[in-house]
Amino acid sequence: MDKTTVQVKGLKIAPPGGAGSIEELEEYINKLLEQLQGIADTSTKKKGPNSGFEQKWWNEDVGPASKDNKKLWDLERAARLRGFKSREAETLPPLRKPGSMGGLTSKFDEQVDILSGKFFPSPIADLSDIPEDFDTGLDPFEGKFVISRKVDKTDIKAVLDLMKPWKAPGWDFLPAGFLKACGKPLRVALAEVVECSFVLDERPKQFKMASIMVLLKAGKTPEEKALPGAYRSIALLSCMGKVIEKVISNHMMEAAETHGLLPKGQIGNRKGRSTEHAIRMVVKAVHTGWSYSAVATLMQLDIMGAFNAVVFTRLRHILWKKGYPMWIIRCMKSYTNGRLTKLFFDGKSQQPES
Repeated sequence: MDKTTVQVKGLKIAPPGGAGSIEELEEYINKLLEQLQGIADTSTKKKGPNSGFEQKWWNEDVGPASKDNKKLWDLERAARLRGFKSREAETLPPLRKPGSMGGLTSKFDEQVDILSGKFFPSPIADLSDIPEDFDTGLDPFEGKFVISRKVDKTDIKAVLDLMKPWKAPGWDFLPAGFLKACGKPLRVALAEVVECSFVLDERPKQFKMASIMVLLKAGKTPEEKALPGAYRSIALLSCMGKVIEKVISNHMMEAAETHGLLPKGQIGNRKGRSTEHAIRMVVKAVHTGWSYSAVATLMQLDIMGAFNAVVFTRLRHILWKKGYPMWIIRCMKSYTNGRLTKLFFDGKSQQPES
């Protein structure tokens, strides 16, 4: 990618200038995506054919290995085990249908249904205690505390700086490294997009799409490979959509810390707390128990599929009871409603499904 070309062409990026409806905002995002993809096409050199010695990897990998027997044999082993796998070895084996008498199927559509049931379960929950209209308040700032909906270019820069630049992008094929290279004009435009999204209590539909890559877990036997539990999913999301998610996440985390909404012993996803901090807490608790001649016991729980089984209505109601303002609750509702996913495996993809 030619960064100079990206920066020069990025100067033409203009902010939306306010959007009175979600339809207007989505129309602007379509134009912005088209403009960014045009910049990416003109600034990125197309990959040429693989031509041996001219390839960068040849000099970086094979050159040093030719002088070191161990490195040379490592390359040989990698090529022998992975370099000449047949096409059939990369496809999913027949999957077992649900039920005690379920047979095996190799049909793509049926495998999609089986894997979707594993990745996106529909949890059953009693929601009778939750009022149906709890999230319909007219005042967007109704709540126990106020969270501003203002977003500026420094908020966007802070988010982009923390994103891995060349991690696999989502359906729009625009990685974070490219968005960073577009500079200040794009940061200003994204700040307005995010703020408009907050004011409208709506998430643009372009950022509700996820590409789900199906991967086999390591160490599975042939019998286990027929079960959906042998596979895991990786969601590829639009990097611009991730910016919206991270900005609202930062707002929510700051409020949680400020108003003491988190347990004192919680370590994960908190600033200034790390694995080392957790180990020190456990060691201190053990030593305290020993000082009273007590037996220290550590219980660890791994809740399988916890994130996939979240009941979003319950989650929003909990946040409402904690005091989060109504605009946060409604933004989360828009985020979780109407999402589209596409499963990718065997070189194929399904039609987008909600």
